[in-house]
Amino acid sequence: MAKSVLQAKYDRNSLFYLKLLLLLVILQLVACSRPSKPVISGYVEGQYIYISTLSAGTLKSLQVTPGMQIKKNQVLFTLEPLLTDENLTIAKARVQAALIEIKKAETRYKLLETNKNRNALLLKKDIISKEVFEQSVMEYQQALEDKNNALANLTSFKAEEKKAHWEIQQKTVSAPKDGIVFDTYYAAGENIQAGSPILSLLEPAQIKIVFFVPEILLGKLRINQPIKVHYDGAQAPIDAKITYISPKASYNPPMIYSTEERQRLVFRIEASPVLKTKITAHPGQPVSIDL
Repeated sequence: MAKSVLQAKYDRNSLFYLKLLLLLVILQLVACSRPSKPVISGYVEGQYIYISTLSAGTLKSLQVTPGMQIKKNQVLFTLEPLLTDENLTIAKARVQAALIEIKKAETRYKLLETNKNRNALLLKKDIISKEVFEQSVMEYQQALEDKNNALANLTSFKAEEKKAHWEIQQKTVSAPKDGIVFDTYYAAGENIQAGSPILSLLEPAQIKIVFFVPEILLGKLRINQPIKVHYDGAQAPIDAKITYISPKASYNPPMIYSTEERQRLVFRIEASPVLKTKITAHPGQPVSIDL
């Protein structure tokens, strides 16, 4: 009798586990039958601002390092101003000399103008000869020319002084925008050629997400479509929106951060983070995108 009771209890337990197993199988089949939301792999890309100087010189000091957060108008580096200071000193001296020359020319011009006008009256009264009057006119015209030349020299020397001031200002270069120092290309003491980039900045607004999709997914995407971006180190997905969809297909790029097989023809898609300051990923870092 006891054996029959145990057998019945065993049969009921077996039936329960069998039903449970069947339920799990059904749930698994249902889950597998649902279309999964596509997850695409991509990477972070940045457009850099290359900071250079318009004048050549020796790098006096580099006040930033790669990875440093900088603010707009923060000093980045300075060049040796020795030659520029000398140019400014010379330009200032020329301006002062031109001012003295103008004063002399103006005084002589007024004197000879008065003499010419007086001789014109004397000529009418036949007190002086025509030759004397013509001589005073020639002297007046020469004085006028000298005065105009002195004024022209002053304008030129003031332009040189202004240029020298500008060149000194160019020796100290500040950040045009907030950003991160991505890299530096020179060290203090090195000679810099005019126009050569000394460092590069990465502005948060210039960070974008790049990924590639097969043609089968292209029709589901649109400009300004919201997406979610995942990457290592982020506590939560980053909101972004699609800003560019390539109009033509290309072959798979040489570097795609995924181990899954992809179709050979893909379309380049670019997306911009909604909140620029929230993304901490670095250019080249792989990301995953939820469409």
